[in-house]
Amino acid sequence: RANQAYKQGEFAEAAAGYEKLIEKGYANGHLYYNLGNSFFRTGQAGKAILMYERAYLLMPRDADLLFNMNHAKDQRVDAVQEGQSVLASTFFWLNSLNLAELYRVFVICNILLFAALILRVFMNPSWMPPVLITAAFIWVAASGSVALKWYQVSFDDRAVVLEKEMDVLSGPQEGDTVLFRLHEGTIVYQERTEGQWVLINLSADKRGWVRTGSIAGIRR
Repeated sequence: RANQAYKQGEFAEAAAGYEKLIEKGYANGHLYYNLGNSFFRTGQAGKAILMYERAYLLMPRDADLLFNMNHAKDQRVDAVQEGQSVLASTFFWLNSLNLAELYRVFVICNILLFAALILRVFMNPSWMPPVLITAAFIWVAASGSVALKWYQVSFDDRAVVLEKEMDVLSGPQEGDTVLFRLHEGTIVYQERTEGQWVLINLSADKRGWVRTGSIAGIRR
């Protein structure tokens, strides 16, 4: 019904349908992507980018998703560069694989390593040492990749601004000094919360407090 509503141009109804499915535990990359499209068509760019980012964690190589997500981000008011950590740049393949895919790669690497060890013990052919060293190196790379990806997903502190415009304050109280303003769709980093307030940052020298309801974390 949600898909039919989307085809008929009833994007608010489609979004409500996709949200109900996600709440019932049917969340996957395609549902987040469809919900993001519905939000974008109803002019809710912040929620659209949020859903695209959640979809990206599950299907990072989907061409349509990447195109729509980049298009939505191009419409943002705040021109903020989204940096990449040194580890993410070193292990560049992490952005092309989701966590489930990396688990499968790790299982395959375990099978290959144990197969090489069995051959070494029972047959010990002359060409075995370099093969065993290569298998061990691949296993270390795979295990490191799984650990880093798990850390990225489990401790992702990014959030998306949902309000059209919001003030970032110097403290967690109404009436504190306005440091700067942010607009819908900007990605920020959460540091800590105090009651109904959360401390966010764009960089080391650009930090402040906002209401918790004005942003939403990418990690669910």
